[in-house]
Amino acid sequence: LIRYYGSLKNVPEEQKVLFEQIDKTYTENDQEYNLIERALDISSKELTEANTLLREEKKEIEERIRIRTKELSQEKSKLNRIAQNMNTGAILFDKNGQVTFINNKARETIRFDGVDNSLVLEKLFFKFKGFPIKEYLGRCVAGETLKISQAEISSSIFELLFQSLLISNGEDSSSFGHLIWIRDITEEKLLERSKSELVAIASHQLRTP
Repeated sequence: LIRYYGSLKNVPEEQKVLFEQIDKTYTENDQEYNLIERALDISSKELTEANTLLREEKKEIEERIRIRTKELSQEKSKLNRIAQNMNTGAILFDKNGQVTFINNKARETIRFDGVDNSLVLEKLFFKFKGFPIKEYLGRCVAGETLKISQAEISSSIFELLFQSLLISNGEDSSSFGHLIWIRDITEEKLLERSKSELVAIASHQLRTP
């Protein structure tokens, strides 16, 4: 302007008004920019604080999950030890009829010492080959609960229970697996027979003159 008019005093009034508006606009823009910059700075601090809180919460949740996972693992290990050392044999199947667990007593009963659970059924059928194990297993998978009260093999007597494991969802229930219990009842049955024989002998003796 100085170069054009020689002096600011020579600038026409209407142009002064125009340049005053331009100057005012830029000044207001600077103020708005400063306000936005401060707002962004505050937002950035809040975001940083929020991220810090989230990280702390995440660490806390992860620690709780780690502790709970450890507790569940210990509970599972404890239950597994109990199941493995029961006096009753247990063979667990999934809903597709695949063996997922066999305890020590069941291994001993069917003489299975391998690690391939797909061979468990073969051993089970062979051990109780005179009994309808395959039929009862199929009916158990279909949802029935069945029992073989006395399966006498050589000098041993066993009781077998076929049972579906159900999970309840309100009024409905669905099977999540199937279980075969194998209980050695040899001593019980021999004791019952001894009692029956004793009663029969005593009764006969009492009737004899």
